[in-house]
Amino acid sequence: MAVEIVEDSEVRGLADVFLQACEWDPALVAGSLREHALLKGLPMPAGRSGLDVFLWVAERLRGRTWVEDLGEHVVDVRWLSFHVPPGGDGQLLMHNSGDRKYGMSLKILGSGWGSGREVKVSLTDDYGERDHCLDLVLDVAVRARSYVVGDGPPEICTTVLGARRVRLVSLTRCTLCGRPSEEFDPIGYELDDQLGVDLRADQAGARRSRTFELNAEDEYELGFSIGAADAGKVGMTVRRSFQTACEVSYRFPGGRCFTPFRPAYSPVDLPFWAVD
Repeated sequence: MAVEIVEDSEVRGLADVFLQACEWDPALVAGSLREHALLKGLPMPAGRSGLDVFLWVAERLRGRTWVEDLGEHVVDVRWLSFHVPPGGDGQLLMHNSGDRKYGMSLKILGSGWGSGREVKVSLTDDYGERDHCLDLVLDVAVRARSYVVGDGPPEICTTVLGARRVRLVSLTRCTLCGRPSEEFDPIGYELDDQLGVDLRADQAGARRSRTFELNAEDEYELGFSIGAADAGKVGMTVRRSFQTACEVSYRFPGGRCFTPFRPAYSPVDLPFWAVD
């Protein structure tokens, strides 16, 4: 497999920047936090970039007290899925666009203003002909710590320590493919009309192929459990950016209609298959 991590660098979070402040000057500290967030492309607190929001962040960071170290955990970060028509098969080939050294960048940011990592991956691979859907996963090491602010409940801060390995996960049962098209509403999903095929009047089946450039990015929240009884779900922000050339081919069995959908909020994901 020629999927290779070519760079894994730290993205300092606001908590780390706060700890480096030489003195407590609210306006100065808040300004430094805001400048760092804008420079590094960090998520804006509550989606806002005003100085007053960063004053609030600075006060929260100043007022919180460490409770306990919740340990190191390995988290699965899904960075792409390849969906195969039910009853048929498919093949995915990917390679970096042009002469780029990497085809995909993942910026993974910790919760509670913890630090993250930016991982760049070279994508030059043939994933073989397969009859099951496939998840492409990056194992990421995360450390979790709990804090309290005043008399409030514990808050979890996660720090992303680094990427560990790339894995392929074959899905014996896909939760998306094979469902009737009427189950996918036009608000949450959109049609990919370049690959669909209606074979209800043809038992012979068909083949389709497509070559395209995947140049897109998106951002989503990834929740995971750290196993602590009082911690529940912890979150991270994952930002995916692709500059990749893709070749896909599919074999469709006859007697059914295959309609490709993708989540409307994610321009990165490859289509999955509704069946009627």
